[in-house]
Amino acid sequence: MEIIQDNIDIIGRENYIVQETRNRINKFKKNITESFIELARLLDYARNSMVAGKPLYVHWGYDSFSDYCKNELNMSIEKVKILISISRFIDSSPLNDDPYEDEEDIILDEISQMGWTKADLLLHYVSDNKNFPVHILVFSAEKEEKNE
Repeated sequence: MEIIQDNIDIIGRENYIVQETRNRINKFKKNITESFIELARLLDYARNSMVAGKPLYVHWGYDSFSDYCKNELNMSIEKVKILISISRFIDSSPLNDDPYEDEEDIILDEISQMGWTKADLLLHYVSDNKNFPVHILVFSAEKEEKNE
């Protein structure tokens, strides 16, 4: 009897993950301007995670991640890839190094406020100039935007 209950618990958790991920993506998609970092992280998770041996988008009735993006989110796969690249860059950037530890939340907030298109440009610049202190560039971009 315990084995059956354990299997039910696992299936329940898997269904929760599948549905909750979809719900959160749709929630953040509605407010992409302010929530693009959260959306990007969830899209990366949805693209690469397996539940019960299948990708999440298959559980949602799609044959490919591209079909899911196009048909459910009304987003091109190119835009989604940009968002995912922003998420991955942030998660592996110098923001995670010790000298920037105290500034991480402030910088993420500034990146979030500048929007995903400017963040994409910023992060490409920083990627090409690996030794450039990202915190200076973020605050400079924010100051310039306020002066416009």
